[in-house]
Amino acid sequence: MNIKQTVLPKSQIELVFTLTPADYEQYAHHAAEKISNQQTFAGFRPGKAPFEIVKKQVGEIPLMQATVELLVPKVLARAIVDKKIKSVGQPEVNLEKMAPGNDIIFKAIISIVPEITLVDWHTITVEKKPVVIEEKQIDVVIEDSRKGQAKEVRVNRASQKTDKLHIDMDTLLANVPIEGGQAKNHHVYLNEKHYIPGFPEELVGLSENDEKSFSLPFPKDHYQKNLAGKQVDFKVKVKGVFETELPPADDTLAEKMGQKTLVELRALIKTNLTFETEQKEAQRAEIELFDKILSASKIGELPEILIESERQKMIAELRARIEEIGMEFEKYLEQIKKTTDELGKEFTTQAEKRAKLALFLRAIARNEKITFAAEELNKELDAIKIQYTNHPNIEERLKSADIREYVASTIVNRKVMDLLRGQIK
Repeated sequence: MNIKQTVLPKSQIELVFTLTPADYEQYAHHAAEKISNQQTFAGFRPGKAPFEIVKKQVGEIPLMQATVELLVPKVLARAIVDKKIKSVGQPEVNLEKMAPGNDIIFKAIISIVPEITLVDWHTITVEKKPVVIEEKQIDVVIEDSRKGQAKEVRVNRASQKTDKLHIDMDTLLANVPIEGGQAKNHHVYLNEKHYIPGFPEELVGLSENDEKSFSLPFPKDHYQKNLAGKQVDFKVKVKGVFETELPPADDTLAEKMGQKTLVELRALIKTNLTFETEQKEAQRAEIELFDKILSASKIGELPEILIESERQKMIAELRARIEEIGMEFEKYLEQIKKTTDELGKEFTTQAEKRAKLALFLRAIARNEKITFAAEELNKELDAIKIQYTNHPNIEERLKSADIREYVASTIVNRKVMDLLRGQIK
């Protein structure tokens, strides 16, 4: 057997295998035996039909195909081991030549782990910023709590900046109605800033039953690409003006929020804000630390298979978050006017960064001899089983080598990250 090896760009290797009839003879006999177990051959017990009988009954070409199916994975796997190739993902295999009595030639393109030069991470540190909660931050939460307990009263006057309007609205682009741009009894809070710039201001001063037409430019970075940077026409009719009555910030408000006094409510809010801010600061410090390690280290060109893997993970994570809030992922894609492929392309830069980080974590784990015990893996798998009790075939899926390997790598990565967090001061 001859194997020709060629180094390709993007951390890939091409192996071209040439097997003579003598090289694959044993595989042909194994294939014939397998076929004789699956088919009936008159006068012979299953698996006992002679090679020539099998070849004559099924034909040379089908027998060759069965031989190739048998030998390719075994020959390829042996070559990867013998040549000490650090492969990632499944190789791309193409059959180049197959004919009875002739050489079998097939080609495999294998993605490999890129060469890594890891910085001495012990020399890299990051400082955590002190967390200070100011009174005005607590005031904002109190104000939001007041809004949550607010009463809306219909009024017969021109609208003011603090009011809410109920409106019927049509939007048009170049005099053509925009798909999904019609709304009946739509609620608009005139003091909120998440609308198209200038939209609430156009409605201030209108009274019930008033109608108004106006045009506004959509921001250039608007998520609806078909409207981004375009001048859009609005036609609005006011169905009602509502004044918001906020309750006072006092002990009564605190009681409604589960506390006895306003002082206790403010103290609880400060505790919660402190915890949330500390969590965010810890995450920020981690990102800074990882960025420093990545920028100070060197890594070869990433194989596309690793980038694509991270892209798919990011899409799956986004899907889970969207479905968690009760929305269908397909509906979400419709709203943002994107396909899954377009979303994946946007994730490319972050996917590359994640793939590099995963490789560095693996390298650190290897250098620091970080491993896991069987008990840890079983405990993690048991937790997953409980979490997905109603998932069909969960027990069978958790037995698969791929799933177990993924969970094991998660355990090791977690330990590495715990180790690295020691560099955050």
